[in-house]
Amino acid sequence: MSLCRKAALLALALFLVAPASAIAQEAGTLYFENRTGTTIRIGCDYYIDSAGQRVDLRCYWTLAPGYRSNLRTPEGTDIVARKFVCFAITPEGESADWNLGKVDRGVLGGFFDGQILEQHKRLASGRIATSPYPPLTTRAIGIANLKAAIQQGEQRLQQLNIAIPLAQAALEAAKIANNRLQNDPDESYGRKIAAAAALTLAQGALNQVIAERNAVESTLSSNRSRLREQEAQLDFGL
Repeated sequence: MSLCRKAALLALALFLVAPASAIAQEAGTLYFENRTGTTIRIGCDYYIDSAGQRVDLRCYWTLAPGYRSNLRTPEGTDIVARKFVCFAITPEGESADWNLGKVDRGVLGGFFDGQILEQHKRLASGRIATSPYPPLTTRAIGIANLKAAIQQGEQRLQQLNIAIPLAQAALEAAKIANNRLQNDPDESYGRKIAAAAALTLAQGALNQVIAERNAVESTLSSNRSRLREQEAQLDFGL
């Protein structure tokens, strides 16, 4: 995301405890950031779509710390809305009537930070939950964090799979340059030493990228297994 887009999101007064009295005519793609150090759950109350119609979507999103992405339907499609009204759920309880109603550059964006989280906790204290969504348990938080770690691991693995061929190409170029210089009797001793050092560095860089890829793959495999186990326990009500 560009710095301009982030700055625009930061400047928006997106969260209001009372519902907005007017609805903007512009619609945008629903986007959310979790800037707190804790997992939060956002449950849709309703939203106003681009045609001005109310949609009572029954869907919730459990967002690990650092989450920055669109909120999508269970089918995986983006939500385009003029206004979005939701519940916030943490282990402390549930608060309601949070709404997003300002679109900036095609984005209907919102966030939770530490200050908003404290406001939510005060509102949730002693409040009886009224949403159709489940409470945020320790197990649910663990699953959300695992999913976030898997997503980050997959992104890093993609980067490393791109970096490895580049490192291999750099190593081959260093080998060619080193062989040419070492076999040239007219080359200086200093340049031959430099070429050998460059070859060593290129080999080390390739080894480091491969080692990191192997470590990421191992961690991904472990996290996926743990996620399957956690979700299976949920299916059996454990």
